[in-house]
Amino acid sequence: MELSFPEIILILAIALVVLGPKDLLKTSQQLGRWVGKLRTQFNNMKIMLNEEMLQEERRKLDDLKGSLSETLSLKPKENLEETVVETTTEKNSEELPVLEAKFTYKAEEIHG
Repeated sequence: MELSFPEIILILAIALVVLGPKDLLKTSQQLGRWVGKLRTQFNNMKIMLNEEMLQEERRKLDDLKGSLSETLSLKPKENLEETVVETTTEKNSEELPVLEAKFTYKAEEIHG
C-alpha cells in the first residue's frame, strides 16, 4: 500500500488535531519503531523462506546426483553394445541355413 504525498499530509494534519503537538511527536516515534520492527520481522521471514527453498533445491540436486550415479554405474552403452552383438549373432545364425539353401537352389538352377 503506497500513500501519495497529499494523503500523507492529510493523515499528519488529522493526527496533529487529534493528538496535539506533544503527543504527535511521541506517537510518531513509537510508530516508527513499530514499522522498523515489522520490516525486520518481514525481512527475517523472507530470509528463512529463501533458505528453506535453497535447502529443498539442494535436496533435489542430491537426489538427481544419486539417480545419475546409479544410471552411470549400469554402464548403458556397454550393455547396449553387448545386446546388439548378441542380437546380431542370433539373427545371423538363424538366417545362415536360409541363405545356404537359397545359394544351393540358385547353383542347381544355373548348373542344371
